[in-house]
Amino acid sequence: MKYGRQIPTAQFMRIRNSLLTQLITRFLLTMLLSVIVVSGVAFWQARNALQRAAFEQLEVAALIKTDEIDNWIENQEDFLAFLARSQEVQRHARFIDSADLFADLAAYHFFENLFVDVLERQPELEEVFILSLDSQIVISTNSTIEGTYQIDATYFAEGQTDTVVQEVYISPATGEPTITVATPLIDNSGFLRGVLAAHLNLNELDEVVLERAGLGETGEAYLVDSLNNLVAGRPAVPTAFNRGVQTEGINAAIQGQDGMGLYNNYMGVPVVGVYFWIEERHLALLVEMYQDEAFLPARQLAGTVIIVGIIATAVMTFSISYTTRKLSARLRNCRRQPDWSRRATLTRRCPCNRRTKWVCWPRPSTR
Repeated sequence: MKYGRQIPTAQFMRIRNSLLTQLITRFLLTMLLSVIVVSGVAFWQARNALQRAAFEQLEVAALIKTDEIDNWIENQEDFLAFLARSQEVQRHARFIDSADLFADLAAYHFFENLFVDVLERQPELEEVFILSLDSQIVISTNSTIEGTYQIDATYFAEGQTDTVVQEVYISPATGEPTITVATPLIDNSGFLRGVLAAHLNLNELDEVVLERAGLGETGEAYLVDSLNNLVAGRPAVPTAFNRGVQTEGINAAIQGQDGMGLYNNYMGVPVVGVYFWIEERHLALLVEMYQDEAFLPARQLAGTVIIVGIIATAVMTFSISYTTRKLSARLRNCRRQPDWSRRATLTRRCPCNRRTKWVCWPRPSTR
């Protein structure tokens, strides 16, 4: 009786290679699928966490900027009111006469020199001027508008009774967004003589709005009026975008809504944005950060997971391939002993290792 069945070498090699290929292929596919799933889950979880953190960061920055804008405008109100109540100003205010600009030339030069000094010391003011009670500009740091009338100006009508701010409007003279502060001008006898007014320098407001503290490298903030005109934050904006800018955030804020979201900014760049409508200023404040920067750590995490997964897959594939080839070599050694099963027992003379003896276990021949 013959024991064991001889498998031709070529057939044995085909079977071995086929099994090895299938084993490695399936293992690779399983591992790669696992890596993709794990990296995808890690990315989305990290992205959601970063999105929440970005919203919180931008919201805090927006609230801080809202307070800074209010303080900046209120400081100009206080300064102009203080200037109008100074004794020298009140003493010379009694000489204001709209008939011939000033009845007293000395008073004219006093205010002329005073306003020059004010602009040097107070860069937040762009233009300072006095209106008589019939709305004529009797003196101004911009001499080209002296003698003109501002009868329809809101700041003139309201500025005769109290210190007021005419929030953002388009100036008829310049065609640019303007904020004007006005206060009553009373002489030292207590009589109302006119209105002391000043146009604010919005370039100085830009410095407040454009401060990047807490906004990263791509973060920016800007103010938009109810007509979609960019009021502050304009140095970071191309001229073509200064008028009529529209985005999801801008349109929502102009409608009086406060919120946050993911959308494209006025230049079409995807951003994480927070927007507020400042009712008392009639302005929309938007604080935004590029999504590329906000979600960069999530992409880096996903990339790290993928790289580590690929390396681990390669190491395990090599280990499986090496182990399988060693096992195949032992199987070939078993097969090259044609008479061992007749002459000796399996455990004494088989050249195979005991761990692989199940492969070479002799079985009776069918012949």
